[in-house]
Amino acid sequence: MTGVTLKINFETAELRSALARLKRRAETLRPALTEIGEVLLEATEDRFAQQVDPACVFPAYAGMSRGLVNGFND
Repeated sequence: MTGVTLKINFETAELRSALARLKRRAETLRPALTEIGEVLLEATEDRFAQQVDPACVFPAYAGMSRGLVNGFND
């Protein structure tokens, strides 16, 4: 690409501010992900106690447990 120039300028304060905002947004996911993890853990423990096959709850797991991914062998 002849004659093309890419120039990036940024102020350290602006960059720090943007990174701080990004960090705050990522941290707000923690409560939701923690709750999801707790629900999955409880469901797994219940299935284990009842000796329920995970494939019944997660049909995609049936293929994964046989070494299949998207219906194909690896």
